[in-house]
Amino acid sequence: MKIALLDDWQENAHEFADWARVQKDHQLDIYHDTIEGDALIQRLQAYDVLCLMRERTLFSADLINALPNLKAIITSGMRNAAIDLDACKKRRIVVSGTASPGHATAELAMILIGAMARQIIPSANSMRQGSWAFRGASGRLRPSFWHAGASVVTKSYPRACSRTGGYL
Repeated sequence: MKIALLDDWQENAHEFADWARVQKDHQLDIYHDTIEGDALIQRLQAYDVLCLMRERTLFSADLINALPNLKAIITSGMRNAAIDLDACKKRRIVVSGTASPGHATAELAMILIGAMARQIIPSANSMRQGSWAFRGASGRLRPSFWHAGASVVTKSYPRACSRTGGYL
């Protein structure tokens, strides 16, 4: 069986599964770029299974119908708006997704809100430029977050030691 893993932009998909087990009996090709149109059709013609990294490549009815060997599409996550499910159903192509805890997007949103509220990016940029402070939205001079280091150490050290038996 020929399997293609598409859109691995960060070149780290090999870390998320035991691909050696798949490669033992099947051909696996990993693509790090994203292409479209005739070039994409040409690339995917021979594959039986496509593994998709979320919604990076559009799988329209035209594309799906241009891939005669396609038997299955596996996507990271349980939803993928880029796949024409009706076209897959008509062709009897199995579409499946991977489970996730379901809270990653909410966690990321809260982290970004916190970073904006605490002005982490301006502070990091200020430190990168060698400064110890930057002007916040209010115009007041604010110390960069490295000043919080002593507080972080005094609050986290006892807890870390209690979990590691006194060793860090």
